Amino acid sequence: MTLRLVPALPLLFLMACPGEPEQEPPDDSSPGDSSPGDSGEPQDTGAETGLDTGEPSDWISLPASCEAPGDLGPSAFTEVGEVVLSGVDGMETVYFAEMVDLEVDEENAVAWGVGQGGLVAFGLQEPSQPEFVGYYHAPVGRLYRVELGVDGFIYATHRDSGLFSYDGTDPGDIQRECEIWTPDLAGMARVDDRLYVVSHLGEIVTFSLEDPSCPSEIARHSGLGNAWDILAWGERGYVSDNSLGIGIVDLSEPDGATVAGSMFPGRGLQDLALDADSATLYGAAGGSGVMVFSLEDPDEPELVQTIQLESSVQSVAVSGGRLWAVDQLNLAAFDLAAPRAPRLLGTVETAQWAMHVAAAGERAYVADWGQLSIWEADLDSVAPDLLVGSGTVVLDEASDSVQISLTNLGAGPLELTGATVGSEDVQLGVSSETIESGEQATLRVSWAGGSDLDTRICLASTDPDEPTQELSLWSGETGDSAALGNPAPDFVLQALDGESYQLSAQLGHPVVLVYFATW
Repeated sequence: MTLRLVPALPLLFLMACPGEPEQEPPDDSSPGDSSPGDSGEPQDTGAETGLDTGEPSDWISLPASCEAPGDLGPSAFTEVGEVVLSGVDGMETVYFAEMVDLEVDEENAVAWGVGQGGLVAFGLQEPSQPEFVGYYHAPVGRLYRVELGVDGFIYATHRDSGLFSYDGTDPGDIQRECEIWTPDLAGMARVDDRLYVVSHLGEIVTFSLEDPSCPSEIARHSGLGNAWDILAWGERGYVSDNSLGIGIVDLSEPDGATVAGSMFPGRGLQDLALDADSATLYGAAGGSGVMVFSLEDPDEPELVQTIQLESSVQSVAVSGGRLWAVDQLNLAAFDLAAPRAPRLLGTVETAQWAMHVAAAGERAYVADWGQLSIWEADLDSVAPDLLVGSGTVVLDEASDSVQISLTNLGAGPLELTGATVGSEDVQLGVSSETIESGEQATLRVSWAGGSDLDTRICLASTDPDEPTQELSLWSGETGDSAALGNPAPDFVLQALDGESYQLSAQLGHPVVLVYFATW
């Protein structure tokens, strides 16, 4: 398990009744809790609290070893190349970070990203050696969405400052051409000489690109909710709407797009991807995971299934028979041999915060906060992928026994090969040594109490990407958090309207605490 520095906006979810707090990494886009699972019904893969009911003989003791097995198979993933922005020559004069959106121009072999600092260009002539080409420092500081235009023009949006046009003909010498102020703009889709832009205020704005250097607004219609992005398909557009679900937009009239309807599969949709051949739509739905929709009736998307991943799914992309998804922590790859039943090949942890994914050919291009990374995934892979349901376990100082879920998100069976713990007073057991693809086992942690506990558990498995993983283990007296299974400490907070709320008064109801920072 990798310790990550949280730059902003972590969400901490607490239940007023006993339960385990969940933390979500910072994001620039979505609310929502997240819980991992397989491609079927949502599952709770966190720690299950309370004393064990099974007999000791029901649990298997793994070998007391935490070394990577010597016969690990190949990973499903290959990192083809990367560009770490902080390490690029001359980057001390380039103020760009926190990349949150990315588009790939296959024809010109350039990837365009936006984030804190403005617009950045990467050369992809040699995918194994992508390079930083240039950037334009936006006066507004941050850009949120990017879209490819015509004749080398690039369009970007800022929530407060509107739409920007850039001349990207020479990516090493980007020039800003035009700025159109209109508030709360989000994602874009270009169709021929029209640019469709959705807004967080629930509008869709149509711009003419007769002069591609400076789009001109020709129509504006309401009817959406909190729109994040739009995907165009023929005469229809599909909007990922964080409150409305999927907005369905009529693009048939050149005088401007209009909202034709909506479909509500749940809140949290932020991004969409399309397999046009199978008329299948995929949605990045935050904590709900990846949603799969049938477009047999293009005007009425039908939810087929939801696939949960480890964290909050930010973005999806389709190309080369693969569905890619990022959940801030990881990149996931699916085989689309059966488009409406994607087969999860596995997940791989990215170096920073995976905020957006674009796809071209058989490759995924990840906007990974402070770097661009390029990946491939083997459709024939049978590699396992172990997800441990909790990276930190806090036990009651008197005595305690908890269960942690172990999920195999990979395409092949996983073997648990060993486990160690840095205290003789802690005993470990697992429900099974073998976890089939998409299935779960359980790790039991038992402690008699009587002393302070501050140590680590190490698990070894046949996961080729992470053959050893560690969990922090504390007693409630030593740790800073309440022990698993115990009520959260009571407190009172005052809201902005002056009204006070006490945690204990919310017993039986979910309580969400949001911590955030600005700079």
